[in-house]
Amino acid sequence: MNKVQLIGRLIKDPVLKRTTSGKSVCNFTLAVDRYGRDAGADFPTLIAWEKAAELLCQYSKKGSRIGVIGHIQTNNYTDADGKKVYKTDVILENLEFLDSKSTPEGAEDRLPNVSVTDEELPF
Repeated sequence: MNKVQLIGRLIKDPVLKRTTSGKSVCNFTLAVDRYGRDAGADFPTLIAWEKAAELLCQYSKKGSRIGVIGHIQTNNYTDADGKKVYKTDVILENLEFLDSKSTPEGAEDRLPNVSVTDEELPF
């Protein structure tokens, strides 16, 4: 099985490009926190195609928090110096925007402080 699920923030504004055949594509990088306190982050490269690429570029920017599901794809090529270069990307299959429209830019995600009595609970 080849499935990847990630939640992270875009490290720069996504840019929509077109292939020579006219397909929409967007290469982007996410900052994904590692599990555990102060464990650091990873920065995987992702590739979105067609409608997902267009939506990503239209509705997100540097710092936007997104969730993705995709699969890993590995490729290799020979660079200009004749060295073999290996590349691993995540090909996007599903995209979810996780930022709230009402959250001010730069604000941390917070749960509201709400008091609920036992009588108000539905169960």
